[in-house]
Amino acid sequence: MKEKNHSLEFYRTVFTLTICLYHAQYLDPKLEILKNAYLCVEFFFMLSGYLLYRSFMKETEHHTLTYAARRFTRLWPEYIFAAVIAILGRGVFLHDFNVNKALNEVLMVQNTGLFHYGGYNYPCWYIPVMLFCGILIYSILSLYPDAFIKLFAPLAVLLGYTYFGGLEAGLESWQYVGPFSEPMIRGFIAMSLGVLIGAAANKENAIKPGKVTGTVAEITLLVLIGLSIFTEIFSEMVAVISFALLILITAKQQGFISSVIINHRVWSITGSYSYAVYLNHAMVIYLLSYIDKHLFRIPVKPVIYLIVLLAYSVCTHLLIQYIVSRVNKKARRNANA
Repeated sequence: MKEKNHSLEFYRTVFTLTICLYHAQYLDPKLEILKNAYLCVEFFFMLSGYLLYRSFMKETEHHTLTYAARRFTRLWPEYIFAAVIAILGRGVFLHDFNVNKALNEVLMVQNTGLFHYGGYNYPCWYIPVMLFCGILIYSILSLYPDAFIKLFAPLAVLLGYTYFGGLEAGLESWQYVGPFSEPMIRGFIAMSLGVLIGAAANKENAIKPGKVTGTVAEITLLVLIGLSIFTEIFSEMVAVISFALLILITAKQQGFISSVIINHRVWSITGSYSYAVYLNHAMVIYLLSYIDKHLFRIPVKPVIYLIVLLAYSVCTHLLIQYIVSRVNKKARRNANA
């Protein structure tokens, strides 16, 4: 399998922008058309589980602390920059400062169940949940790989989605079940499903549909996902199943869409900026809302929003990558001195 699947990066980019526009309803009520775009978070959890399993299978030795350090090092620099901006912007500038929320934000523990506080950069609950669930799943895989694939993960997916299916708020439930937060449960089951997708994609003797069948499946799944996001026709579980199958088909590039139409390197480039876009979109919404209400009216709000968001995210991403590379070079020089 290729090092990077450009088609999966395409969907990462598209669904990131979908969530960014969904949250921008605060800026422009017309974006309420994205009724259920929060479901796209399920795609990211599944994709994280899939990539975790793929990385796990490439390793000759498995060390949970090494995995945790690698993931934290990858996520934290850009995360903490966005967190500080959010704390300063919402906490200090808007006179809404709360020590508990600020610590929750900085320590990357909001919505994990460790402390019952939210954060300032509200969409970023997903990041610490993904990090903590990833460490937990990696630990179980390291100890009991076969049992996790054949028993633990299927049970977690079945029981977990059955549980959320019985809740009035569905997947967008934010309560606590004993010491566990429902976002953590949601992240664990979705990432476990992603691991199962990875295991299925890794099977050499799996049945492979032809290009026509794969293409029909791709189109059908995209239609179901679109209807799930824009309408109330389907339940959340239709979107969950559709995302899972779309990742599997795209990972194997079994259809014409994934293997030809969207299989271009440019999407891997845009996908590398998707994390920065996700981290920063809430603060760009707040900034533009403040300007629109107190300084001057902003025309074509969604377009301006996307332009500002993309420009700001690219600049911050490049700046932080530069700083990280300089720090790493200095650390290597000191180690070799």
